[in-house]
Amino acid sequence: MAESSVTIPSAPAVQRAPNVVLQAPLSLHGHGPGLLIIVPASYAEAQKHNDTLDPEPLQKWAEEGYAVVRISLDLNNASGDAVTTASKDLADGVKMGLDALVALPECDVNDKVGAIGMLPLPRFMRVIYRQLRLKIKC
Repeated sequence: MAESSVTIPSAPAVQRAPNVVLQAPLSLHGHGPGLLIIVPASYAEAQKHNDTLDPEPLQKWAEEGYAVVRISLDLNNASGDAVTTASKDLADGVKMGLDALVALPECDVNDKVGAIGMLPLPRFMRVIYRQLRLKIKC
């Protein structure tokens, strides 16, 4: 009996901005729903030096079939003006990420997208919610 080979999609991550990275789905289906992952910049930087067997979340979720956008924020001084700046960076990153997902042929947006955040302040979640409501009619 002849074995058939299955080709797993291969797509490099695309840097859309200094803090925004887009990864197309890496599953056998080759398409899937959209997902935003919001992490502190220090976490994104640490993943470059990850020597464990586990892939970083951007790759792992893409392997599960999601079209993924990772948004990294500098939260080292998350108080006062720094929170305002980080909130603006987050709003810009979410808008850019949603635009990238909508434009990606492999992303099945269907008016919904998931979001995972590793953010310490509830204020940031309000920024994400507002951007999602503006872009995708929740």
